[in-house]
Order: sequence, then structure tokens, then C-alpha cells
Amino acid sequence: MEISQRMALAVCDVFNAKLGLSLTGYASPIPEQQIYDLFAFGTVALDGKVIFSDKLVSTKQEPEEIREDYAKLLILECAKALKYPKM
Repeated sequence: MEISQRMALAVCDVFNAKLGLSLTGYASPIPEQQIYDLFAFGTVALDGKVIFSDKLVSTKQEPEEIREDYAKLLILECAKALKYPKM
């Protein structure tokens, strides 16, 4: 999760952006590295602060669908975090 957070914060910094999103994880197994559980860590940063960061899991089966699902899940979490900020 730390890498995802650093990535989203870097988006804000490098691109002088108000909002930064990042995803990192696995959308397909890598048997030679013993990676079978598929997941991603997603982060949303606003004004240089992390407002959402969590593990995302897809219910899809194909790698392309899984990657798309991760993006959709992160966008939904971004919308929720922007609509209902933590006080």
C-alpha cells in the first residue's frame, strides 16, 4: 500500500495536480513467483494528502477485465472520498 500512496502523492507533486490516483498490484497470476492471489492497492491523494488507500479485489476472471475493474473500483472510491471527506 505504501508504494501506491507514494505514487498518488507523486502524481500531485510532479504534475502539480490537485488530485492524484494510483494503482499497483496483480491482474494475472505469476506462478514462477508464487503469486496466485490477485489484488491491487489503490490510493487517492487530494492536495498532497492521502484521502483513500486500500486493497482492491476484483470478481472478474480475465486479466483485461480485472485491470478495468480495478480502475472502476478506484474511481468509485475516489468519488466517495470526495463526496464524504473524513473529518
